[in-house]
Amino acid sequence: MMISFVLELTTLLCIFYFLLGADFRKSPLKIFFACFIICSCCIFLCFQEFPFPHTFLFMLILFCLFDEKILFTMALTTVATLVEMTAVYTCVNAIQILTQTKNSVTYSFLLQLDSCMYMIEIFLSLSMHKKRKIHAKFLHEIDSKSYGFLFIICLFSICFISLAETFLSVEIEEPKYYFAALLLLVANIVMLFVTSVITIVLRRYNIKLQHINYLKQRCLDLEQANYFESKSRDEKLRAFRHDFNSHILALRNLVDLKEWDKLNQYIHQLSIDKNSFNLYNISTGNVTADAIINHFQHSLEDDIVFKIDGQFRKECFVEEMDICIIFSNLLNNAHEAFEYIDKNRAKEIYLSIAEDSGKMVFMVENTSKPYSLKELEHLQTVKADKLNHGFGLFNVQQVSEKYHGELLVKFSEGFFITTVVLYNR
Repeated sequence: MMISFVLELTTLLCIFYFLLGADFRKSPLKIFFACFIICSCCIFLCFQEFPFPHTFLFMLILFCLFDEKILFTMALTTVATLVEMTAVYTCVNAIQILTQTKNSVTYSFLLQLDSCMYMIEIFLSLSMHKKRKIHAKFLHEIDSKSYGFLFIICLFSICFISLAETFLSVEIEEPKYYFAALLLLVANIVMLFVTSVITIVLRRYNIKLQHINYLKQRCLDLEQANYFESKSRDEKLRAFRHDFNSHILALRNLVDLKEWDKLNQYIHQLSIDKNSFNLYNISTGNVTADAIINHFQHSLEDDIVFKIDGQFRKECFVEEMDICIIFSNLLNNAHEAFEYIDKNRAKEIYLSIAEDSGKMVFMVENTSKPYSLKELEHLQTVKADKLNHGFGLFNVQQVSEKYHGELLVKFSEGFFITTVVLYNR
């Protein structure tokens, strides 16, 4: 009994640390308390079996050892225990159902089966330790209600397995008991499968919603920032115009007095003040595009050439959020490309906007490292990294498909060229 307890606890420790990415607590008192519980359980098991399932003890031990919330610990401990129970008891019950003999599975065989399952779980946990941080991030993004729901589902599953075991332990050997046990096992597997599918689908939908909300908020923030920047620039310009005549009189006075050094300093100071107004503000005819482009332009380094050509028509069939996705991703990709080119090369970005009879074309050209045809094909078929929420060109591709268009990439004469074609159908 003690060996089985230690092996199961070791399995859970490996799962929590290596697979789920949980970190140990820094509190010596809680770790000491967990060790005390483990030692006491081992001593107790040397003499007799526990009158209750080990799972509750494991929950307490893991909660003391790992720096995780109680619902997280309860749900995942139950899941890990359930996986082992489902596998073992499904095998045992399947043998009993097929042979229609209750004594076909010996106690020693059951222990061996348990041990094999624990070793498999330990091996799988150790083999996935390199991704523990990714798994931890994924699990911590799940809210408490979901963990509570998962815990309840697992309890139901354990009840199904226990009930199936009860039917198979009935003294009267009748086919209906084996059939009832089989139905319970099948129902348990179906329930777990459906729950897993629902969880994955909801998770993907939640990630998509979070990204959409992020884009909407980003568009709103950029539009607001662009509005306040334009307002501040206009106020500075009005103030400069108000003092313009005074500046002319001061300059004329310095010329009359032949104070050439002071005149040069005065003109230099006026040039600095004029440049601080940032008079050049791009206007494409679309509020969202203007906000993104102006924010991008103002954040560029001085050695980067950025030029834009084209305008939106008054009535644009492309939604504001889709414009945000296209421009923010393509411009950011163009800027990031400069990290991989020679420092002596010119850094240039050209943005073109064209619209004609139900068709819109956005093209971004930027200085880039060389790309082979194979690399370009991979970029065109790139998919989002689901765990790291990596969107980029994948989202631009989705927008182009939404408007029955296409995303084209090519490398020509030192420039990486991205073209997005959208149709109003």
